[in-house]
Amino acid sequence: MKASAEQIAGKSRRLLPRWASILVSSISLLLVVFLLADARSEIAAQLSRLNIGFLLLGLGLGMTATFVGFLSFAAILVPMLDAPMRVGRLGHLHFTAQLLKHLPGRVFGIAYQIGAGREGSSAAWIAANGLHILLTLYTACLVSACVLLWPSHPVGAAIVLAAGSAAWLLAWRSPLPQRLLRWSEGKHGRVHRLVRSLTTPMSRLGNGDHLRILGWMMVSWAVYLLAWAGYGLAATDLGALEGMLMSARYNLAWLVGYVTLVTPSGIGIREAAFLAMGDGFSASQLAYGALIGRLSLLLIDFMLGLIFLPFHVAPNDDTE
Repeated sequence: MKASAEQIAGKSRRLLPRWASILVSSISLLLVVFLLADARSEIAAQLSRLNIGFLLLGLGLGMTATFVGFLSFAAILVPMLDAPMRVGRLGHLHFTAQLLKHLPGRVFGIAYQIGAGREGSSAAWIAANGLHILLTLYTACLVSACVLLWPSHPVGAAIVLAAGSAAWLLAWRSPLPQRLLRWSEGKHGRVHRLVRSLTTPMSRLGNGDHLRILGWMMVSWAVYLLAWAGYGLAATDLGALEGMLMSARYNLAWLVGYVTLVTPSGIGIREAAFLAMGDGFSASQLAYGALIGRLSLLLIDFMLGLIFLPFHVAPNDDTE
């Protein structure tokens, strides 16, 4: 039976009281403000001298990177669907969920997909999102490590990238879903049923699918780095390389905010982690990076959600 959006959203509310989420976000944001208070005049000067052309270039590249990342998600989900789904409709469901991750939270976005995406089972939506999130987290660490290694050890960075990509493909080339299913057989019945419901749609993915999934994701990261190169060129005291190095630190800070599962879109926690990783950058540069990172992602998700909004109706919907 397909779970309703209300059931999933209700469970998500019980994970953490709303007041606790607000408290953690507020404390984290206050810490960020406190750390940057002495540099407020430098921050204002930094923002007033931005090159709008390079800033818009970065936003355009960032939107392209986000769309290519969506193609990676589509390559995961389409083989799991019970009925065909048009790219436009899938884009609407995906980018609406991306918007909901900012407020009230990612679980609500998946709940929306389950409730509106009748072409796939709830297990397919959860499995596709889970695999896409896992791949995003894995490649964020991989790409960030390579970017940070590149200035001093370019050969080492290339080896890490190749080895990390091969490791992902080899892990999924093995019968991983079947192994997870066998592992769960000796567990509690509820655990086994959950693993079975998630591994069943994953078993539909072949080796070619996994190659396409990883390929789209790595292209997305490459364009994303170019977007941060544009953001670096937009600042008078940064450059393309500094922008990409900053993006690697921001990726890791995003990862910290994501895995804490405390606040929507890691607000406050991500910024605090970014400042803590900011060795080599001034306070005004870090403030710029934190602002551009947060606002660009929000703006890009909003714009792509708006572009795909007209495709929200299912082909067989009576209201179409």
